[in-house]
Amino acid sequence: MQILNRRTLVKLELIITVLLLLYFSDGLDSLKPLEKILAAGSYGIIPILVFSRWKKFLYFSTRDVALILLTILALISVVWSESPEATLRNGRALIRITCFGIYFAARYHWKEQLKLVACALGISAVLALLIGIIIPSTGISASHWRGGFPHKNYLARTMVISTAASLVISLSYNKYRKPANACIILSVILILLTQGKTALVQTIFLVTVLIPLCKMARQSYKPRTLVLVLVLPAMIIGGFFFSANFERIAVEVFNKTDSLTGRKMVLEIVWNHFIWQNPIIGYGYYGFWRSRYDEVAVEMSRGSFTDVWVPDHAHSGFTDLCLSLGFLGLTIFLASAIIAYLRSLFLIGSCKTLEGTWPFLLLTFFFASNWNVNNTILSSKELLWPLYVSTTISLALESERARRKTYGATNQSNQLEMDLE
Repeated sequence: MQILNRRTLVKLELIITVLLLLYFSDGLDSLKPLEKILAAGSYGIIPILVFSRWKKFLYFSTRDVALILLTILALISVVWSESPEATLRNGRALIRITCFGIYFAARYHWKEQLKLVACALGISAVLALLIGIIIPSTGISASHWRGGFPHKNYLARTMVISTAASLVISLSYNKYRKPANACIILSVILILLTQGKTALVQTIFLVTVLIPLCKMARQSYKPRTLVLVLVLPAMIIGGFFFSANFERIAVEVFNKTDSLTGRKMVLEIVWNHFIWQNPIIGYGYYGFWRSRYDEVAVEMSRGSFTDVWVPDHAHSGFTDLCLSLGFLGLTIFLASAIIAYLRSLFLIGSCKTLEGTWPFLLLTFFFASNWNVNNTILSSKELLWPLYVSTTISLALESERARRKTYGATNQSNQLEMDLE
């Protein structure tokens, strides 16, 4: 009877985790009753999940000190925030979503995380398709498919993650290949229906460049060294070049002009007029756009636009991080990010299966999304943030295990993990 109860609890925990992943992905935006239940219930459910494994939660939360420092900095920024009420409101949500990311790493191995993410986003893809077909007034906006998401770009971004996770599973597990391939096809179809050009480019890059690169990195020592030392810097330089010239490329290839020009002007205004006013600690977490929106609008009106369009973010996670927490926050984040990225590369070389590429692919997409498209760093409501948290912590644990194995401390490592259960 006790075993049955334990199995039931494990299954219930899995269901709750998948539902929370769905909620944070914004895939339930059109299903308001369920979305509201999860929004309110998550403030009670997540503490229960954390408390059920509080020893592991505390241990895992200290594996990435820079990440914790960054979160604390965001919370205490209410002291100097230009909009304290926005900082407090979003700070509470940040605690919730960050705790879920730590719990996700503490409860599930990164291989299990991969499967759960693929499962949740596969469900999200099916819901997006059904909502668009059954309720087109809700699922389709201005000929762009958005499914149950608040905006087509949210759906497109989520489907890129879904494609990446399903592709890794398809190449790693024969028994999951058919459902994973079906999820890949559906995710790509939805990306095409959203007409999201950036998401399409990211998907093509994922399939044609990153996966072959990851396969190469898993070869013998010399090819792996060549990849890590030569190919990776070339990819980074190429990525920076592509981002810097994305507007021109989009104009020439995709015939997409107005929105990108507007984004570029917002970035220029923010950097030229505001970041250097508070370069060290910024304007507080979520404090800038609530307090300086009108000033940005005035600067925009001096440009070449007849209709002033001002977003509520800079379309760049790194820029928004500077606005919120200054170069202090950016430096702390980069310390965490660079270490995590290097660990993901070494995991590719040490892992015997292709699923070891998942942390690298997720981090690559996270950085690319924050370069000039989205803001998911320290986001209080975006799925990519808890996935980033769980991935960096899981990579830190993998690094510790590898180091203990090297020094012959495997038994002590296993005993420590058993004590934390």
